[in-house]
Amino acid sequence: ILLLLDNFPSHKAPVKTLNLTNIDVYFIPPNLTSHLQPCDVGIIATWKAHYQHDTISLVISKYKDNPQMSAKEVYCLPLLEAMKVADLSWKNVSCKKTLNCWKHT
Repeated sequence: ILLLLDNFPSHKAPVKTLNLTNIDVYFIPPNLTSHLQPCDVGIIATWKAHYQHDTISLVISKYKDNPQMSAKEVYCLPLLEAMKVADLSWKNVSCKKTLNCWKHT
């Protein structure tokens, strides 16, 4: 089995301590990561844009519902709510965008 990993430091440390007998680990050089990983090409950026849009929409909605809320209260996003926004944002990343990113890697 060939396992390809990027050069992120937290990936290297655990691999050095493991005794992998049937797995060859290869670290991708830093300058090739964007050529081999479609997420680096645009999938993550697209998801982040959706997440930011959805989060701001939620904040505006919370403020409209209760204009007396402080900025701290308006921007307070409980973990479960943030996870739901992240899930919704991921669902809004189109298959076309994902396929396009794969084609360009």
